[in-house]
Order: sequence, then structure tokens, then C-alpha cells
Amino acid sequence: MRFNINRVVLWLDNKEKRILKFKKNKVNVITGNSKTGKTAILEIIDYCLCSTKPHISEEHIGEHVDWYGLDFNINDKHYFIARGNTILKSKEFYYSSTGIEPEEPNANMGMSELKEVLEKEFSINKNTVIPFGGKFLKQNSKISFRYFLMFNTISGDIIEHSKVYFDKQHDDRYREALPRIFDIATGISTIEDILRRNELDRLKLELIKQTKDKNLILNTIENRDYEVKKIIRQAVESKLLTSKIDNEQACIEELKNIIETCALEKVLLNDYSEQLEELKLERQNLEIQKQKLTKFKNRYNKYKKSLEEQRESLKPIEYIKNNFAQNIQEEEYLAFINMLEQDYINIRDTIRKKMPFECGIEDRIEQIEKNIKSLDRQIDLIPQSSYIAIDDRIRLVLLGEIKNKFIELINNNISTEIIDKQIEQTENKIEELEGKLIDYEDSKNKLIQTLNDYIQTYIVTAKNSLDIYGDYLSDYDYKNKILKLRKPKSTSPANISSSSDHMYMHLCLFLGLHELFLANQSKYIPSFLIIDQPTRPYFVNEKQENLNNINYLKTEEKLSPKGDWNKVINIFSLLDKFMANARQNNFDYQMIVLEHVSKEAWTGLDSIHLVEEFDGEKNALIPPVLCKDKQ
Repeated sequence: MRFNINRVVLWLDNKEKRILKFKKNKVNVITGNSKTGKTAILEIIDYCLCSTKPHISEEHIGEHVDWYGLDFNINDKHYFIARGNTILKSKEFYYSSTGIEPEEPNANMGMSELKEVLEKEFSINKNTVIPFGGKFLKQNSKISFRYFLMFNTISGDIIEHSKVYFDKQHDDRYREALPRIFDIATGISTIEDILRRNELDRLKLELIKQTKDKNLILNTIENRDYEVKKIIRQAVESKLLTSKIDNEQACIEELKNIIETCALEKVLLNDYSEQLEELKLERQNLEIQKQKLTKFKNRYNKYKKSLEEQRESLKPIEYIKNNFAQNIQEEEYLAFINMLEQDYINIRDTIRKKMPFECGIEDRIEQIEKNIKSLDRQIDLIPQSSYIAIDDRIRLVLLGEIKNKFIELINNNISTEIIDKQIEQTENKIEELEGKLIDYEDSKNKLIQTLNDYIQTYIVTAKNSLDIYGDYLSDYDYKNKILKLRKPKSTSPANISSSSDHMYMHLCLFLGLHELFLANQSKYIPSFLIIDQPTRPYFVNEKQENLNNINYLKTEEKLSPKGDWNKVINIFSLLDKFMANARQNNFDYQMIVLEHVSKEAWTGLDSIHLVEEFDGEKNALIPPVLCKDKQ
């Protein structure tokens, strides 16, 4: 996304304007003493871009400023935004879509309307959503364009941090947002792919529901069939049917005919006692198997429990062996201790080891219980044999008792045909979507490798300043979103403690990231970077008069290629190299660096532009005269 800041404009309480001008395709440096308002420039830009938690100092800056303005270009459009005093925490803005700067701003747009305007420029629409939810961010809620701005600043709070590489991680929403937008920002995933995955998740849930519905229908069908068989059994016991019970369809047809005609035939006796006995014998055998397996399981569990008790009793032997064995001189005692230790190890390994029969015993018992239940239903459907004849009048009464329920069950034509078609359609859609999905792991691995390649070019440039880590390799930690360095041919990252090294690692990571964004023509990440005092590890306590005189450094420090002053110079060389790479590839880019060092640090570098020097006496963000008048 093409983006550059032209000016920061402040309307002061003395009715004058304070204007800072920035150049496109340059590293714009504002340098000077501390407490002159340099860091506030980052905060002012953030405030004008719809921050809801302003951090601009009210005592030194806010009390002197009525309006904060930002003149910028985005995607070949010229905008001007102004926002009222932070003391009032204004949610009203002045907005011009043609970059017109007013003599004095007046509110003409609310924050929500301005966010909609900027969201379009950040390619955010209703489909640009959080891919997975968290405690503070809901899945499928729209992504705020402000989350992407985490990639555009390196504040003083994090530039030396070893565990945090992105701003605003103290804020719960931004901390949750970072892993959720990183894939979109870098191109690991696309919005289209996220939408497909969301639809795929929805379809899989739908398939689960449809499968449950089908199982309910199957249970209903099974229960219906069971009830029909019970009626057939009752009809046989009532001497209504001549058909054998094992021919269910013949029994149904015969019973239907009897209900329609009320014609009763003489029924010959069918003896089902042998079949019943076979089923009961089979059930008895299953019960015996179940009892044996249950008994064995309980005994084995008791055995394992006793082993556990023995292990606990021998546990102190580890402590004795580790702490006192060297003081025991007698071989008999040592042998005894070694024997106890070996017993402890054997028991421990026995407890941990799963025997083959353990894995299947629960399943076998469960299957036997299912078989018993099935046999119970079969036994329940066997007619009780009776040799006593039944009078036709009684048979007709019995027929009347079963008639209505039988007709209701027979006419219940429930089937799985419709749900089967729905399941088939859902499965086809799932298969189609899965065929269109990006291979996420492959995409992530390739992207991280490419990012490491970009970062490595800047590690090579910063080789001397990284000292012993100058020959190490970039190893971006995707999970924790931090940069690590590892020795060539090593799989373990180095344990780096120097604040200077961490500062350089922050720079290398962000420069590598932004070169990747430019190469991929990212729609979501603006082409600018603001860095707050990268020289912090070296000069954080120095005064401006010292910084303007590089001779305060020791001679050997100046001459050493790895001395602090040369590391400062290398910072600007690193930024200059990035700008040269951008120009070479015809990319527009802008940096703003807020610093303490003198311009000697970037002498001879083409891409560095000095915006202003804040000495605190004659010049500062808020004119010193205005501050003195206020006092």
C-alpha cells in the first residue's frame, strides 16, 4: 500500500502553526535533546490515525496544542486529517479528501466515519475478518485497520526488548490481533482462503448435524421395526398368523390381510422353544465371558496399584543415590543401594509399559455388553409357545387391540433418503472447498524462509555491529513473533543478552518484513516506518552538546570498527541500504527516525534527510518561547 506523510501540522494555543515537513523516499531524521517532543511525533501520527488511547504528554504538549493535523498521501490520494486536543480526547475530526489544510480546523467527521474511509484504503471490507477468536476478539469480527499499523512503528518501548518485537502488546486486543493478522499481512493466507476455511468449518459443523439427524432417523426406524416385530410376536401368540415369525414380510402381509378382511384361519402350532433356548444359551456364554474379563481387569488393576505402592516406597532411593552415594565407602552398602534403585526402575517401567491385552480389554467388554443387549431384544421377540386353543371371538378382540398401532407403524414411511442427499451435497461441497484451499503449512514454511532471506541481507550489512553474531543466520520464530539468530549448521538459537544486538535485530526484522511487503505489494501494510531512537543502547544518557561533538568518544572507540560510534553510523547505513533496495525495485517508501545523534552519523548517505534539530533552547516541537511564556 503506497503511503507517505507530507507534513505534521499543529495549531498552537497562541494561534500560530507548528509545521514539520517530510520527504517521500527518504529517511527523515528529527534529532535533538531529550524532552523536546521528538517521541511525541510518533504519538501524534498515531493519534491522528484514530487512536482511542492517546499517549501525547498533556503537560508539555497537549496544553499548548488546540488541533493536531496530518497531511498524507495514500494510494495516490491526498488526504488531510486534523483532530482536536487530547485533553478532551476528541472523537471529532476535520477531514479533507483533497488534502486541503484549513486556516483553523472545524469538526466535520466522526471517528467511525473516518475509520470507514481509511478502511477502504487498507482494503478492509466486511470479508476482512478475524480468522479465529480469542478472549478479546471474536471470530469473524471485522479487522481494524489500526492492527496493521503495528508493522509500521518501532517505539522506544520495544526497540531493545528481547521478547517483544511489535508495539502495543501491552494492550489485550492488539496482543490477540497480532497472530491473527500476521498471516494476512505477510501473504501466508489470503482473505479468500480464510473465507473458504470459515465456510469449510461451517459445512463440517453442518455435516455433523446432518449425521446426527440421520442417526436419529435410523434410531426411529430401528424402534419402529422393533415395535412391528413385537406386534408380530403378539399376533403369533394370539394364534392370528400362520406364517413363521422368521419371515417378517410374510407376517406383515398376512396381518394386513386379516385386518382388512377379519378372516381368521385355523393356526397350526409353531414351536419356537428350541430357537429361544439357543438364544438364551448364547446370552449365558456372553455373560460368563464378561464376568471373566471384568474379574481379570479388576485383579490386574489391583496388581498395578500394589506396584505403584511399592514404587512410592522405593522413591527415596533416587534422592539417596543422587545426594549421598559419593559419601558411601562400603561396597556392600553401595551394592544394596544399586539393587534398590534397579528394583525401583523395573517397577516404574512395568507401570509405564502398556501390555497388549490392556489396550483391548475395555473394548471387548463393551462389545460383549452390546451383543448381550442385542440378544435380549431378540429373545424379547420370540413368541411364548402355547398349546391352548383360542376362541375366534377372543382372537378378534386381540386383533382389535393391535390393529391401530400396527397400521400407524406400517404407514410411517420415514426414511433416510432426503437426509442422505443432503449429506452427499455437503460432502461434495467440502471436497470442492478443500481442493481450493492453500496448503497452509507449505505456504507458511515458504513465507518464513523468504522472510529469513530478506532479514539475512540486513544481518550481513550489520555484521560488524552484531559482533560475534554477525555470521549467524536469521531464524524467525513464527509462534512467538520474534527474531532469533542461530549459528550456521546449528538447530538451536543463540541466547543473546546485549541491548545493542536486540536493537539491531529489531531493525533487521522490520526492514526484512517491509521489503517482503513491498515485494508482495501488500494491500494492508502502508509503505512507511517510524523508528524512535535506535541509538538508545549507546547514547540514552548523553546530552546534545556531547552528541554534536563526536570527540567525546575515546579515540580507540572511534577507530574501532565495532565501537559504539561506528555502530551508530551503521544504523543509518542499514536504513540507507533499505532505501537503496526500494529505489532499485521502483518502490516508494518513507521512514521517519527520531534521534539524539548529530548529523555526522549519516554523512555521505544519499537517503537521509534532516528534517529539524531540536536543541531545546531555540527549537523544539513546541517552541521554547511558548513554553517559557506559559510558565
